[in-house]
Amino acid sequence: MTSPRQLETLLDRQLRLRGLARVPGTLAFAHRGDPVRVAIGESVYRGLIVTVHEGPNRARQFRAVDGSYDWDAIAACVVDAAEQRRLERRGVRRSPPRAGPRPPAAAPFTIAPSAAPGRMRVNVADMDLDPAAAMQLYALLRQAGAVA
Repeated sequence: MTSPRQLETLLDRQLRLRGLARVPGTLAFAHRGDPVRVAIGESVYRGLIVTVHEGPNRARQFRAVDGSYDWDAIAACVVDAAEQRRLERRGVRRSPPRAGPRPPAAAPFTIAPSAAPGRMRVNVADMDLDPAAAMQLYALLRQAGAVA
């Protein structure tokens, strides 16, 4: 992505494919008639950022990972924000904000306490890594004593 304008065009196309119509005149997308404002910003170090404004004091930011945005997560955030507004209009209170970022649907590894005191259990799922990343992971596991 080289410019915010190009990202806006791609954002429009990707969210339209996911059933969200663009609101005329502003960068916002509607779910069941409820518009949710979206902004595109630029960070000096991390490139372009897509921000979904969930409410007056709540916003969620999305950055590109390996040059690609998680369009499904952005669309889900827009839908969640619109549904929360619908619930608020019916008098249902908004759930409190979560502490920290939302975890990914399928984590590539997990860390949990072990049955042995002072030890942690680490489970690593199948991952496709480039050779340099695989060697770094091996070196870290070897330092931790997990690899003989």
